[in-house]
Amino acid sequence: MRLKESLVISFYIIAAIWLVFLVSCISPADLKGFGIKPRQTSGLMGIMLFPFLHANLSHIISNTCALMTLLPLTFMLGKGLAAEACAIILVTSGGLVWIFGQPGTVHIGASGMVFGLMGFLIFAGPLHGKPWLMILSIAMVFVYGGSIFINLFNFAPGISWAGHFFGLMSGVFAAWMTKPEAS
Repeated sequence: MRLKESLVISFYIIAAIWLVFLVSCISPADLKGFGIKPRQTSGLMGIMLFPFLHANLSHIISNTCALMTLLPLTFMLGKGLAAEACAIILVTSGGLVWIFGQPGTVHIGASGMVFGLMGFLIFAGPLHGKPWLMILSIAMVFVYGGSIFINLFNFAPGISWAGHFFGLMSGVFAAWMTKPEAS
């Protein structure tokens, strides 16, 4: 897929995230309540919605900055592959947060997708066996390795370490699930 098309698709995804954020800012309803609520049936819908819900401006800006790089890189691998990887990351990370997340909490934000895309791009090279993808994977380790290490187990109040951790693991799983069949 060409860079321009990858950027356009990424723009629309990020615009949708911002649109939901802006609606949540002016809405009298608290949309954050639609996030993942671990082991509550009312929190199942959050598995599909959590990347679109953000706590505040700094939260969405932080995730937007990462997504502005990670989404286009992922879509450069091909629209079908990227869509499949994103779907696996969304459902798997959200499902694992719903199963293993701390009870009585609500998990929101695109950081699960951010960590998932990092994991996908780091492991897609070795698992897919394409030399140029391996170079991208190595570059991802150098660029994002420190961020992953610092933020993966951030246990600060209000930070979903489960979202980060299961996002990363879901990205690795997505790389494995989308690897080409051996000939």
